[in-house]
Amino acid sequence: MDLRKVRKTFLENLANGASAWEGATDTPRRKTVAEDIFLRFAVGWENFISDWFIGAINHDATRLKRTLERKMADWLKEEVQRSPCQSRSG
Repeated sequence: MDLRKVRKTFLENLANGASAWEGATDTPRRKTVAEDIFLRFAVGWENFISDWFIGAINHDATRLKRTLERKMADWLKEEVQRSPCQSRSG
């Protein structure tokens, strides 16, 4: 996944929303246009951050893997130390 393309798509979404806002000059429709633009921006942001996260992990997942393995080992060690069997034997 090309992160530059993901960014470009998001920026195009923002630009389209800005154009729609500038084009909506009649007052009664402006509230509806504002709501539509806000929804587009929110959905666009969610898509961008999701695609960016997936793309970044696919680019190099070694740091994520190392962090998750360390967290899992720490969690497992804590759980074993707290287990009833462990406390009876000590």
